[in-house]
Amino acid sequence: MIITPSRLHGDITAPPSKSMAHRSIIAAALAEGLSFISNIELSDDIMSTIEAVKLLGAKVTLSVDENERIQLAIQGIAGESKERMPHINCRESGSTLRFMIPIVLASAGGGIFDGEELLPKRPIDSYEKIFTAQGINWHCQSEKDNLPLKIEGTMKSGEYALPGNISSQYITGLLFALPLLDGDSQITIQGNLESASYVDMTIQMLAHFGIQIDKNEDTYIIKGNQQYKQSRYRVEGDWSQAAFLIIAGILGDGTKVHGLDAHSKQGDKAIMDIAQKMGADIKTIDGVVHASKSKLIACDVDVSQCPDLAPAIAAAMSVADGKSTIFGGQRLKVKESDRIMSVTNALNNLGAKVTPTDDGMVIVGKKTLSGTQTDAPADHRIAMMVAAVSQMCNGQFILTGADSVNKSYPSFWDEFVALGGKIS
Repeated sequence: MIITPSRLHGDITAPPSKSMAHRSIIAAALAEGLSFISNIELSDDIMSTIEAVKLLGAKVTLSVDENERIQLAIQGIAGESKERMPHINCRESGSTLRFMIPIVLASAGGGIFDGEELLPKRPIDSYEKIFTAQGINWHCQSEKDNLPLKIEGTMKSGEYALPGNISSQYITGLLFALPLLDGDSQITIQGNLESASYVDMTIQMLAHFGIQIDKNEDTYIIKGNQQYKQSRYRVEGDWSQAAFLIIAGILGDGTKVHGLDAHSKQGDKAIMDIAQKMGADIKTIDGVVHASKSKLIACDVDVSQCPDLAPAIAAAMSVADGKSTIFGGQRLKVKESDRIMSVTNALNNLGAKVTPTDDGMVIVGKKTLSGTQTDAPADHRIAMMVAAVSQMCNGQFILTGADSVNKSYPSFWDEFVALGGKIS
């Protein structure tokens, strides 16, 4: 794609939250009866989860509502799969993979998992340790990757211990599955839990579908023999995707982003506080986020609780006044790309001054950027980062990997053009 720099501005609606869509689809699939999930965007990741629950035996029907958003009607499996050993291709979705592993053990006695691009290299070793200790057959069919994977056996209730510095997706997967088992269970977190907001989002969704999770300090307490209840749920706006629209307005001529919940459990709403810390003129008026053109100053940001914001923050820092630091992002290395390096390379190719560190990067801001070509290496957030910062470049450039946005936000480039972006 060729991008010609132009000032971005206008009103836009945030896309539906991918994280909440994953969770609501799975909860509805595990319920008894018919549930309705509205405000869905059919990104590649969400399609992976839809296909996964269908392979468990859930029936999923798509329709379009009055706002031209996708609505799903999901006939659940009531916690017990109608399919034995489903073969699930998670494509590139880490959420689908890590959420579904415990679920297929609890409901189907196991399954086969596969993936594409870098997903087979993303770690699942915490599950391997837990489940092999329970006597579950864990067979990786590749000598160098974690997928294809075949698992078979009976998942047991009881005590689970997980370190707090691993992906919250492991905890979410267990929280989905453990209520289905006969006995009571508990999950104890060892050390500080990173991305804790994602676990809070899971507990909120489980409660919406009738599942109770209690917490006592660092321990989650899960009663067994619970039943998911059919429900209706409208997916809220996605703060992690909206971050790029907000930064685009701050660097450009202002954006007004609709559809975001200021009281959301999403940790990525921290983009508001981070932008204000950098001197941005940003506020919420009548539920609409107003991000105005601003002169930014450098700051240091800990992304341990909001790692998905790192690319959007880096875009802002690349043109802020002074030296900024992103830290606490060790897990950035195991996303769709090694985001420490992919952010560094993408921005430096545009003339930025970014130096990678072990847990983030140091960025010295420049007034303008320049470059002829950069790359989003199969990573949707890198492509959106480049789009947001493109207006600070002094000439057109080529972006390769632009279609990676299909993973989470397939309408992104249409929205970019609607804000005044120029592409060909």
